[in-house]
Amino acid sequence: MRSLSLWLPETLAIIFSATSLAALAVLLAVTDGKAIFNWHNVTLNTIVSILSTASKASVLLALSESISQWKWILFGDKMRPLMDFERIDWASRGPLGSLKVLWHCKGAGVLRIGAITTIIALAVDPFAQQLVHYRQELVFSNNTDTTVARAQRYSQGNQIMMAIMLDPSMHPPTANTKADADFSMQSAVLYGLSQPLNSTVQQLKYNCPSGNCTWPSYQSLSVCSKCTDLTSSLTQHADRGGQYWPLMEDNNAAAAGNGTSYRLPNGLFLDNLDGWQWGARPHYGAMFMTTYGTGNASATNAMADLDTLIWAAAVIKTGPDAANASAAWPHMPVTATECALYYCVASYETRVRNGTLAERASVVDGATRAADSWQTVDFPESWDAYNETMEASIDFDPYFSGARRSDLVLEAPDGERFNVSQNAVAGISAYFKSAFQAPLQAYNETNGTVDGQINGWYMNSTTIQYQPSAIQPFWKSADLDGTFETLATSMTNALRADADVGDAARVLGQSGRLVTYYSVQWPWIALNAVVVVMGAVFLVLTVRRCGDSAPVWKSSTLAAMSRGGHVKHLLERATSLGEMEKFAKGEKVVLFGKNGEVLMKG
Repeated sequence: MRSLSLWLPETLAIIFSATSLAALAVLLAVTDGKAIFNWHNVTLNTIVSILSTASKASVLLALSESISQWKWILFGDKMRPLMDFERIDWASRGPLGSLKVLWHCKGAGVLRIGAITTIIALAVDPFAQQLVHYRQELVFSNNTDTTVARAQRYSQGNQIMMAIMLDPSMHPPTANTKADADFSMQSAVLYGLSQPLNSTVQQLKYNCPSGNCTWPSYQSLSVCSKCTDLTSSLTQHADRGGQYWPLMEDNNAAAAGNGTSYRLPNGLFLDNLDGWQWGARPHYGAMFMTTYGTGNASATNAMADLDTLIWAAAVIKTGPDAANASAAWPHMPVTATECALYYCVASYETRVRNGTLAERASVVDGATRAADSWQTVDFPESWDAYNETMEASIDFDPYFSGARRSDLVLEAPDGERFNVSQNAVAGISAYFKSAFQAPLQAYNETNGTVDGQINGWYMNSTTIQYQPSAIQPFWKSADLDGTFETLATSMTNALRADADVGDAARVLGQSGRLVTYYSVQWPWIALNAVVVVMGAVFLVLTVRRCGDSAPVWKSSTLAAMSRGGHVKHLLERATSLGEMEKFAKGEKVVLFGKNGEVLMKG
């Protein structure tokens, strides 16, 4: 007769195991995605290990007793090899014995469930260790020390006005003013010409205490760049190839002959003697590159619409023909590009990750030069030569720039205004003229060339020669658009770093800190659940198989000793454990016959 009360400890063990597993699942669900904690030096992994071990230990207790009961179930009414009794006892003690049961015990299907469960329970602890992983995220919060520079107004630079402002129409040789850019701006220009864009971006003035920061999008006074391919605008002309004659500094021989020039609409041109080959060692000069730089938008080829133009350079270059090494002038590659720098308003999205600045900039569409800006102050009426074009121009002129001006103002679509002082406008413009423009060279037929002009060149005579020095990067650059973008970025960094002091000169941002979160890997809990379910199923099946012929003795040693008399005659001849196992394998017994006697067959 079944007695469920005899299985109360095992039933409670299964219930406790399931409860521990449920508590583990609830704990994981509550902490998943939450920041890690350490409660009195007790970590989540410690609690997970405790609950997982408690669940496993409880179910193994029930499994051990249930497996032990199968000694009495299988030997209750059928004859079996006595050795199976020993194997089942081994199985109740752990996975090694369970393997022996799976391999050797025949006709014990339900018992195999318990053996399999015992074996797979070995993996519960390693699986539990995989339940909790960690992930790190940046959490941002406002921080008054997290700042990035912006420019609302820039006034660095120097302009000297003469004591007496003379009418340039009457005294053209006499200058009224001179100007120079702030040294940090000059340094920024040279840096932008010599460094790649990714290095230049990192020069921006910012403060990020944590190394991970972000800022809201904002607008700033900036310097922008623009380049136009003018190769299709080149016109070819026959001349005498005399462009290099007045430029030689090594007293090399000059030659005249059939020459060809390529010319842009604003007069910039490049010519060479026909038949000249790249790489050959000629006895006369050869032009590689010519430039025409100006701050006057009306003197450019494609930048006349820029009313905040700082400086523009048209560049004509020639070089070797990659497809034909023996190509000779004028059948060599010739390209023409015009690039400009101008004041603009740009929108920025700035962030710092792991100490590296990343910034996305875009020109604000609709930001225009304010009509009420750059107005003359106390302007002498006698300056008849001062026309409307001169009044609108921000190009520095040592005569006409002597008139005092209000700020140059750019107005964004939202009404925000950005200012550049007269000192800054004049100083930057004057610096570009001095650094990037050699004395103007004008040409005509008397020089053996077409009508034209240049104020920068890169040529070869007995050696490489160039003027001015600052145009060397133009020759070396394979991407003038990228070169000017980097130059504009570096100048913008200087504008923002040295902008007029005030709340508008910096943008407050958020500083990020790395926070570690729990990330629960739910599939790994499946094995815990399988072990508990299989343990419960095995217990139920075991209880159902218990009957009158199989008392509920489970792992009782006393019960095993009480049956000793029934098998004594089989083993008393053995003198060692090995002999006992040998005799047990060869004899079949049933411990509980109908009349209580021991049945034997062997």
